[in-house]
Order: sequence, then C-alpha cells, then structure tokens
Amino acid sequence: MSKGYIYIIEKEPNLCKIGITKNFPNFRNQQLSHEYKQKLRIRGCCIVEDIRKDEKFIHYLLSDYRVYGEWFSLSYEEISNGLKYLFKFQEYDEKNIPSIGYRHKLTIYLDEDLIKEFNEICSKKLIENGKPDKSALISKAVKLLIEDERRKR
Repeated sequence: MSKGYIYIIEKEPNLCKIGITKNFPNFRNQQLSHEYKQKLRIRGCCIVEDIRKDEKFIHYLLSDYRVYGEWFSLSYEEISNGLKYLFKFQEYDEKNIPSIGYRHKLTIYLDEDLIKEFNEICSKKLIENGKPDKSALISKAVKLLIEDERRKR
C-alpha cells in the first residue's frame, strides 16, 4: 500500500489522463508535457492511501470511456462529477497543493448509506445473491453522473 496522488491531466477539452504519482503532480505534468511535446494542463488531484488500487478502480469504473492506456474521452468536469461520491478531486492550484504528509484519508469507503444513495441515483437496484452488487452499482452510478454532467452543457 502506497500513499500518493491521483491526478487528472487534460490534453484536449474531452481527453484526460488519470494517473498516479508519489511526487507533486506538477512534476509528472512536466514529464508528460515533454513526452507529448505540448503543454498539458493538470485539472485536479486528490490524495489516496493506496494509489495503485484506487487508480485501477477508477480505470475500471471509466473503462467505457477509455481511448487508450490511461487516457479517457471525458472532460475534467465529467470525471470529477462521476466520481464525486468516491473521491474528492480538487481543482489544481500549484501554489496550494495538499501534502501527502497531511493526514487526509480519501480512499474508498462504502457504507450502507452510500449504497442506498447509489441505489437512488441508479433508480433501480442491482442485486446479486440477495445483496447489492457494489461494483456494478458503483459503475452504473458513475456512468449516470457523467451523463448528467454532459446534459448540463
């Protein structure tokens, strides 16, 4: 388990990379800007307790929008709205980056109230063996939240 940042970098208005780093996200942005030979923009980041597990989970939830690798055909607003019940992404401000040392736990924690809220969002329960299928429920809720953000435009 390794604490670090999950960041969202925007290459184009509807093309974002969701990745991880143990360093400040601006260092990773500089590396990627050099690699892609264009200026990329960090849109948001959050601190998590287990960067590999949480990144893998986010990539799974957004897999329908994957273009390639860690790049998704989503805007920052769609991603942050879609994941708002699971991760607290902050608009990126290079002068005010939360420190990893700061005791701020944002890893996923699903309790019964959250499951009920997702059920309401989905408007129909997904049941497996008499219990909510948490992965399917979360995935459907994330997709509905993304679609809701797209309708706002």
